[in-house]
Amino acid sequence: DRCNNSRWGRVQDVAIAQEGAVPDTHAPIFLSGVQLPGTQRSNLLRFPKPNGKWIAQDDCIDMDCDGAKNSWVVDLDGTALGGSGGTALNPGEYFSPQSFFGVRYAANGPKVDVSTVWTPKGYGHSRDGCVWEPLWEGWRCTDAAWRGNLAIESQDADFELRRISPVAVAAEDGYVQLLNGHQDHGWCFSYTCLKRIMVFNVPLKTQSVYTIHFSGTEPLKYTLGFFDLPPGHKVLLKIYYITKSVRRQVMVNGQLWEDVNFHQGKRKKQLVRDGQWAANDGNGGYTDQQLALDCACKIGNQCRQVEWGSGSADCRTPSNGHGANRWNRRTSLFEIVLESRPASERITVEAIPVVQASMGVPATSVDEFYEQKDTFISSLASLLGIPFDRIFIVDVVPGNARRSLA
Repeated sequence: DRCNNSRWGRVQDVAIAQEGAVPDTHAPIFLSGVQLPGTQRSNLLRFPKPNGKWIAQDDCIDMDCDGAKNSWVVDLDGTALGGSGGTALNPGEYFSPQSFFGVRYAANGPKVDVSTVWTPKGYGHSRDGCVWEPLWEGWRCTDAAWRGNLAIESQDADFELRRISPVAVAAEDGYVQLLNGHQDHGWCFSYTCLKRIMVFNVPLKTQSVYTIHFSGTEPLKYTLGFFDLPPGHKVLLKIYYITKSVRRQVMVNGQLWEDVNFHQGKRKKQLVRDGQWAANDGNGGYTDQQLALDCACKIGNQCRQVEWGSGSADCRTPSNGHGANRWNRRTSLFEIVLESRPASERITVEAIPVVQASMGVPATSVDEFYEQKDTFISSLASLLGIPFDRIFIVDVVPGNARRSLA
């Protein structure tokens, strides 16, 4: 302790203090072989609170900037945090009073501090099993899963002008972290440009499932990356789409990765019916492949053992591979697996607008009708909003002028 009984009050030194003047992205700090001779663990580090002055039209608008709410320290060997190692987290559930999330009104009128009332299973990072350290002003999570840096970046032409935040990142265990985007750093004709790039960074627990909601219409094109981790760590993202009339195109290292239930643009269920794809349900039909972090080939609710390279049609794309994706029509969630990779291997997701034609089809011969039935059935199912496997073409026969008499 120093400066005791002074006009400064009681002040304590700390070994590591996160930079409070960085509004956007904080790189994680990795620790190993830490020694604290004659020093208590409570003096190890200190997390700064977000700067409330940045909640202004020319900075971060109406929410705290993301940087001070999404920083973390990683202990590789347990010498800093204890146990076998783990992570120290900035309190993402904190909201500055100036923020529109800082104070709400209860039904009977008094002010409600959201950061206090909603701390348990509310806003902030997933933190079950973590311990609050008052002097750190942060969470200590020992013997816990790794956390990596999820980076989302809009690639739309209006990425500086159209706001898509707050972005809600919801963990399966009930916590929701809200992201704002980067601060306005530009100056135009001696005044702020009122432009902010829509880039979001948040630490996520590996081997976990997260659901992401954009505010308003999701970007047509964006990139996804999972960084600051050893290879092999993964997360499964489920991204809600307001826009339904698009086809999502996933590019990994310049290569197209189709939906796991499609092959060359056609649904595998229809290909099975046509005899162009092997059945996988034991009854001559096709059960949709699912995504899973703990299973390389998940068909329905079953995890199957597949000998890769054997030509099996069960899972041509691994259910837990980097870039594996599927569209869940029932929930409007686009699901995709992310693995920790270098920045050069980030994933690009682009929505390709499609036009839904009318139900009518031009007059064709019987043979021509069967040649185009895949497209017709898919379009009809999308138009009616029903699973396409509920539509069957029973038979098509030439008509005649004779009338049947009972």
